[in-house]
Amino acid sequence: MSRLLLNKILFTLSLYLFSTNMLFSQIETIENKRELKNLKGPIKSCTINYYEAKDYFGELKKISEGESYIKFEKDSLGRITHFETYDFNDDFTCDIEHLTKDNTIKLIGIDEGKKVIGTYNLNSRNQIIEHSYYKDDTLVGKETAEYNEYDSLTQYKRYRKDGSLYSMRVQEYDSSNRLIYKKNVSDSQQYEEKFEYASGKLIKSKKIFDSSGKHTYTWLYKYGENKKVSQIIIINELDKQYQSKTVFDYDSSGNKVTESESTMNDGLNFSPTTITEYKYDSQKRLLEETKKRHKSDNLEEWYTNHHTSIKYNNNGNKISEEEYSSNPDYKNSNYKSQRVFEYDYHGNCIKRISTYSNDLNMPFETLKKSVEERIITYYE
Repeated sequence: MSRLLLNKILFTLSLYLFSTNMLFSQIETIENKRELKNLKGPIKSCTINYYEAKDYFGELKKISEGESYIKFEKDSLGRITHFETYDFNDDFTCDIEHLTKDNTIKLIGIDEGKKVIGTYNLNSRNQIIEHSYYKDDTLVGKETAEYNEYDSLTQYKRYRKDGSLYSMRVQEYDSSNRLIYKKNVSDSQQYEEKFEYASGKLIKSKKIFDSSGKHTYTWLYKYGENKKVSQIIIINELDKQYQSKTVFDYDSSGNKVTESESTMNDGLNFSPTTITEYKYDSQKRLLEETKKRHKSDNLEEWYTNHHTSIKYNNNGNKISEEEYSSNPDYKNSNYKSQRVFEYDYHGNCIKRISTYSNDLNMPFETLKKSVEERIITYYE
């Protein structure tokens, strides 16, 4: 099974799991699911179209037909029952059977005329314990997961179609269910992580070990009176003269207002590299984020490397976000972007208009737009 096809199936299931509050992120993380997980209301169906557009005297007009789309349907219980997608001549449709009697979910799809099936077995706490996927009734791969009595993942394995192990992750916890050990194994790498705690859930240190057991990196954490992390130091244990340090400052409301990064290359002194400043409104919503860096030819002079500004409507929904990034040493990496959002009466985003350019002087109004448009229907 291709990775693209697998992602489609996993994305479909992620929609279902988000609608039923199941924990799926422990098995697989898919970028697209973050765009849909916060949909509100008794949704019956949602179709997402993507196309290009231009601004003609304040009116947005298409300059291309829909290049791709996603569509899904829900039943009255809020469960995904149908899913389909089209992207650059690659189409996929899938129906979902909710076999609650034996804690199984089955996804049956058609891809390029071939039947594909994904079967998910759940435990009594609605956690995925096995995921098998087939193409033309032939097993293509399998994933398994185990959990402790506190519902924390203890083991995850992924297998190839021949049954051999592709990757594995093992996690151990202390009596307070705090993660103290993690081991990742795959064909390309193997490493271990060990954690110590200052108090409660606050991590004191994290140590990394390579496949030979050699200690390679250490993360050290410090906290302020508000229990928020105030400093992180990363030490290269193979050559301790190389270290990095990040310091965090907060306002009286607990909002992070500065994040200062510095590096050590001589084993003696830290040299500041970046400072990021944050501004918020009275509702603690982020309004501005500004990152400053040293100029390469003058370490005493700073320049704004990246700036983000955000606006909200009266309902607290983000309606615009603008970013500017510049680097005097690498001007080809300069860019500006703008995202504008529209919402329906449920507070769901129904349109996102994105604009991007490497020319910082080019007005947004003159640039081509990438549009994501959602058509949402609701149960009455």
